[in-house]
Amino acid sequence: MSENGLGHDIVLTIDGDSHNKIILNNDFISNSENYTEGSILYPFDKLEQGRHTLSLKAWDSYNNSSTVSIDFVIQYAELMNFPNPFSNATTFQYYHTGSSGPVDIYLTYMIFPGKLVHKVMPSEWKESDGLPLYNYQWNGSNDNGYKLNQGLYIYMVTSINQQSGETNRITQKLLIQ
Repeated sequence: MSENGLGHDIVLTIDGDSHNKIILNNDFISNSENYTEGSILYPFDKLEQGRHTLSLKAWDSYNNSSTVSIDFVIQYAELMNFPNPFSNATTFQYYHTGSSGPVDIYLTYMIFPGKLVHKVMPSEWKESDGLPLYNYQWNGSNDNGYKLNQGLYIYMVTSINQQSGETNRITQKLLIQ
């Protein structure tokens, strides 16, 4: 990302509202292994339930711009883990109010700036009888079975409706002591 030209920012527009553009320059994290890649982690905690469109415009150092848009649907879901912080084990509870039908739930743990350290597959969640409530207990180990170091981790739950394909994601922080 280049900041050489006036107005050459990474700009996010939500639902076509050009009067409330969000500048994401400070949220951009470059990939140290590939100069053509990077990531942006930005919270969307005030979007209402329903359909939305995000448009992202960025510039390169040769004064070329590129715009990409994505359409998505927000459905309410609740995620909590307890205890947090933890040292031996923590339990995750995920409750979704999306469309009916079975869902696949994935849970991923990452260290900053997004390196995957553990992934929980749908078969590892325990479903509560008659409720869209799912539980998973984690002992703080990575995919190889080794305990993770103390520190701050980011986790993301992704649920995918098996019938409609609708996807819901929630990202939160977790502290291992």
